Amino acid sequence: MIEPTAGKMQLPDKQFFDKEWKIDDLRTLRRDRIGFVFQAPYLIPFLDVTDNIAMLPMLAGVPNIQARIPR
Repeated sequence: MIEPTAGKMQLPDKQFFDKEWKIDDLRTLRRDRIGFVFQAPYLIPFLDVTDNIAMLPMLAGVPNIQARIPR
């Protein structure tokens, strides 16, 4: 990711950049609070679609069965 050089970034309940990072763990912020889509399809080739989609919530601590429930 590109490092910001100016400006502010915030979510409704928390500011996380204002001339410098205001949080220590950017990985957790991206994993738990920010969604993004890669420009190229970066799916893990030996996993099926459901496994690829369920992986991120499971890495965040969501139980396997719950990560696979359609919302």
